[in-house]
Amino acid sequence: MLNDLINQFVDFLNSKNRSSSTIIAYRKDLEQLADFCKGKGVTDINLVTIDMLRDFLNSQRELGFKEKTISRKINSIKTFYRFLSSEGKVKTNVARELEHPKIENVPPHYLTKMEYMALRDVSRRNIRNYTIIELILQTGLRISEIANLKTQNVKLKSSKPHLVIEPYESNAGRKVYLNNTAIEALENYFKNYDPKTGFFFTTKTGKQLLVRNIRASISRLLEKAGINNATINDLRNTYIVHYLKEGMPVDKVAKQVGHKRTSTTQRYVELIDPKEIKKNNRRYEDL
Repeated sequence: MLNDLINQFVDFLNSKNRSSSTIIAYRKDLEQLADFCKGKGVTDINLVTIDMLRDFLNSQRELGFKEKTISRKINSIKTFYRFLSSEGKVKTNVARELEHPKIENVPPHYLTKMEYMALRDVSRRNIRNYTIIELILQTGLRISEIANLKTQNVKLKSSKPHLVIEPYESNAGRKVYLNNTAIEALENYFKNYDPKTGFFFTTKTGKQLLVRNIRASISRLLEKAGINNATINDLRNTYIVHYLKEGMPVDKVAKQVGHKRTSTTQRYVELIDPKEIKKNNRRYEDL
């Protein structure tokens, strides 16, 4: 019964055009919860108690998941229960009592020049991975935006070459302008790949390259490059820090990377020695 309800919830998310990465994360979290409940002999959603939900979350902590991930799992459960309540599938929304853990505000991590140069070196043999890495470094795109990028939205022949990021979830669409390094990487990709589907980055069979596939590929390359405790999101952080150092105004960086509030971008300024920020600079160097 639980798995049937999860499938109904996933169908609902698809009908609302939620991103594939969000849907995959929700499904995974809820299937883990269903397996936990089944192990306790419970398959009826109305027999799941608040204590059982808390026990599940504690079991995830014991498996080594950090509080940020636990908070995401809580969000998945709460959203699931709100859906069930609206559909009359549960008598009581027990998930309402769950509270998010306090999360330490960890400063954004970014790559040093030596690290991102090493990452480039180990990725050169695979043009697709190399292009993905270069594109994030040169534009600050999110991994989901890379996965959902459409071929028709790569505007290399425009007077100002750019990418069109279509609106998704609560994020407004935007234009992302390309520097020379990004243009060169994309042109080289086009010479070797001919995307036949709507998506720019695809598998060998022409299907959309999913977020989890991109994350796994880049994680392996980071490890191969000897860069410890780094994630694909650190490439985006590297872009932000680099262009703030180059003297690009905070509001312009925020617009480029899709931050809704400049206060989010301002956090990165705090990572930079003021002496490193170029003054009155209008010719920004590529990474």
